[in-house]
Amino acid sequence: MKTVSSIKLVNPNDPLYNNLKVGQGGNRNPIPRHVENLKTSISECNLLKYRPIIVWKDRKKYEIADGQNRYMACTELGIPFYIQEIEGRPVNMVLRKCMDVI
Repeated sequence: MKTVSSIKLVNPNDPLYNNLKVGQGGNRNPIPRHVENLKTSISECNLLKYRPIIVWKDRKKYEIADGQNRYMACTELGIPFYIQEIEGRPVNMVLRKCMDVI
């Protein structure tokens, strides 16, 4: 996995990142219980800069490769989050798509 960008802080209202694909394209669906637990954890002790949301560009939109629960928690709380862009579709997402075909 090759990174394309450094870790950056993103405002949830930023039009480039406020509508990331979640639970599509082979990505896991967020788990409501995990999102709620993360909201509590983030509110008490925000350590998000140590676990950025990993995204990759799919044409003109960004898709989450890792961190869909963190993304949902941050958007529901309305707080900024950290992202890091990687190059190309992550291998685990490609493998999941291939397994769906078999």
